[in-house]
Amino acid sequence: MKIGFSTLALFMESFEDMLDQASGDGFDLMEILCEGPYGPRNILKNGVKELEIFQSYDITVFLHSPTIDLNRPA
Repeated sequence: MKIGFSTLALFMESFEDMLDQASGDGFDLMEILCEGPYGPRNILKNGVKELEIFQSYDITVFLHSPTIDLNRPA
């Protein structure tokens, strides 16, 4: 069995800090809450280079869809 956690508790931390926490506490899985700076639009706007850090860790990552309204105003 694998145990993981949601990044909600670490909201506004860097991906590296989240991965360090997960790895240091022995988690195998991490669920990224796709809100605010971690929303897909923001990640892509900042460039995918930010995602390269995930290659340095042996942690399976899941994405949790945003919980706020995704519809942009007209």
